[in-house]
Parts: sequence; structure tokens; C-alpha cells
Amino acid sequence: MSKPNIAVVPITKSREIHVQANEYKGRVELDIRTYVKSESYTGYTQKGIRIPTEKGSELIEAISKILEVLSP
Repeated sequence: MSKPNIAVVPITKSREIHVQANEYKGRVELDIRTYVKSESYTGYTQKGIRIPTEKGSELIEAISKILEVLSP
């Protein structure tokens, strides 16, 4: 089961982060991947991470803490 992008975060003109919900080994997981657009290749790179959906709240908490630390 592959679903459309849940979110797309532009990084540069040719690079984005795509978030999808995909089924992997019978479990639905968040798939966060780098997507590139260039003359030689357009598509997903191997760079990314797959996170079980039940860990989503922990991921949000971790990102919130990172942003707190990095905020001036």
C-alpha cells in the first residue's frame, strides 16, 4: 500500500523531503525520503527513514525539542 505524499518540504530548487504512509512487512509506517529533480535523475534517493506510525508522537516531540534548542 503506497499512498500519495502527506507532506512535501522544499529544501532547495532541486531537493525536497517527501513524507508518505506506506505498508512495509504488513505494518503501516511513515516513510520520510529525500526527493531530487535533476537532468540526470528525478526520484527518491536512498537517504531517508521509515518510522512505525506508533512512534509518530515521539518523533513530533523530538522535533519540537530540537526546534526549541535551535531557536534564538
